[in-house]
Amino acid sequence: LAESGKIYPSDSIFVADYRATRAYEQEGQGEVIVFDQRAAEFKGFSGLRYYEPDGAFVVPARLTRPPTPEQETLPTSIERTKTFYIIGTLDFELNGQKLQLRCYSWDPKSKEATVFFKDSTAGAETLPAGRYLEVSFDDNDATTLDFNRAYNPYCAYTDTYNCPLPPKSNQLSVAIPAGEKIYPRVAGAQAHAEPAAEPTPSAP
Repeated sequence: LAESGKIYPSDSIFVADYRATRAYEQEGQGEVIVFDQRAAEFKGFSGLRYYEPDGAFVVPARLTRPPTPEQETLPTSIERTKTFYIIGTLDFELNGQKLQLRCYSWDPKSKEATVFFKDSTAGAETLPAGRYLEVSFDDNDATTLDFNRAYNPYCAYTDTYNCPLPPKSNQLSVAIPAGEKIYPRVAGAQAHAEPAAEPTPSAP
């Protein structure tokens, strides 16, 4: 990124008065996002909403990696696509039901990955588009899924962001009432009438 003869790295943030501008490269094109502290959304922000932490939604899981690296292209919130490596499939049990979720990363050998998922609370209590969960694996590809740490992608708060949507394989028929709830800007959300709850600790 260049300005007045100077070259800045991608994902630079420039601050001036009450505005901050984030400039970065995405899919080979320059993108600019302006954060305006005078915007109505900024002034009206009253905090995020979370379910009360529940140990029933902290479960062990085992990752099964594909024999060779595979990629999958996912649709995004602004009708584009993003391509990730499928790190593998997570097998786990929740409330006596055996379930599976795929997880993704830019690096096929990564020990960390993101789960883009959607459950039956979507649209009523949680974001209609689904939520994300970060996971990490030990040397045996075992992990713990803590759905209390499930969070909304940035597109929950503004239409500007280009957020991957959960694939069909990660759209669960079960309810996972844990983690972040729907953000009030979504029309018709019950969260408009709910008081802001104390957030669960964010993942390190």
